Amino acid sequence: QMAIAEKQHRQDRQITFSSALRERIGHHIHGEKWATEVKQFLWSHCLRQRPLHIISANLHSMVNCLYAIPALQPHGGEEKIEAVARELSLPENAALNQQVIEFALQHGMYYLEDQAGTNIHVQIFDTSKLPYDRLSP
Repeated sequence: QMAIAEKQHRQDRQITFSSALRERIGHHIHGEKWATEVKQFLWSHCLRQRPLHIISANLHSMVNCLYAIPALQPHGGEEKIEAVARELSLPENAALNQQVIEFALQHGMYYLEDQAGTNIHVQIFDTSKLPYDRLSP
């Protein structure tokens, strides 16, 4: 009856959702878009048949574990990854961090900036391109 009365009197009903429901709906919509963007990236870069590792949390940790030693010590060295990671975490070492990222992008890492509204960025690692001979033990 309310719908008929609204139609006859050209009135609109205001509907509100709880914050919990809005959050759940939003996550579903954004999450679906995020996953589609990742999948489209894999297809467009011919990566779907590659040996991949996909990261969407703690992005700096994975890059440091895989690439910091070979990027910063190209001729090898005895330095432990933990010590290198501590150095990279210091604000004054931003240039070193950039050096590691650039090395990673040249050796199998792809970076996807979030476009879906999830604020979840993605790193994709083509593990066949890792510098295995120079990785930290």
